[in-house]
Amino acid sequence: MKISCIATAMVVTTTLGASAIVSTVAIGHDNSNKPIPRYSNGVVIFYERTRPALTVYDREGRRLSQTVLRIEGADVINILDVAADSSGRTIAAASVRSHDGRQVVSALIWSGVNGQIERVVRLDSFAARRVSVTPAGPVFAFGAERDTGGRDTANHQMALLFSAEGKMVSSLAHRSTFASAPIHPSSDGFLFSNRQSFGVFSPLSGIYAEFSLTGQQTGTWAVPPRDRVDFTGGGLTESGQVFIGGQDSDTGSPFALKLDRATGTWKPIEIPAKFAVPIGIEGERLMLYGRPPSIIGLQP
Repeated sequence: MKISCIATAMVVTTTLGASAIVSTVAIGHDNSNKPIPRYSNGVVIFYERTRPALTVYDREGRRLSQTVLRIEGADVINILDVAADSSGRTIAAASVRSHDGRQVVSALIWSGVNGQIERVVRLDSFAARRVSVTPAGPVFAFGAERDTGGRDTANHQMALLFSAEGKMVSSLAHRSTFASAPIHPSSDGFLFSNRQSFGVFSPLSGIYAEFSLTGQQTGTWAVPPRDRVDFTGGGLTESGQVFIGGQDSDTGSPFALKLDRATGTWKPIEIPAKFAVPIGIEGERLMLYGRPPSIIGLQP
């Protein structure tokens, strides 16, 4: 989905049906023809894949940082996903190509609130496609192990856990969890985390799987198929609530689902806004990206 327009500031509280919009903060940012932003630990991150630029705003709509990623010796940096910690420091999952074009590697790139790159962790044969930062600071990277020909290997751990300082702690979540997926789940999937666990949702496989921080699989739930939809995000709250959602590909109408753990089913959530899609969570709220550019807090 591509959303344009530049917004002016406003804050509203609205209640409609079972869901309530508890806050709307407009963002004065032109996001025309760019990816949908991410919401992570109280900040919203706008990014451009190939430029590659990051702009971070806090929950009040104040800009915290703006930067274009540059790495010595790199000709092209493509941002695949981005997340942030509670201070506004960002971690980007990116593919990096050398100046001579002979080498492409995956990397995690930490940038401070001053916009300066603090750390680059090269991942060698692991191709990170999604990244998530827990409220406590540790970082998950989700992706695929590659062979020497650049192809995904059949059996590997799909997640890497890093400390907040960028030191690798462990590899977790075996590929067999998504054995039936037509493509690797990191290609279309979403990665969520809280202090106790992390979850992976793959729309094409129709599976949401959850793991402990030690890598033990704690549950798998089927997600009912939906025709012609684009998933945009969701989240895993500290209490264990799981949200996923997106928009109808034809009409642009938003939708959201919440996991009912008691029954193992997904319940629809009313979104009382015409153009607003899920991009993350804050506390127990589902955070939406609206049009004109705004961040909407929804209490399901």
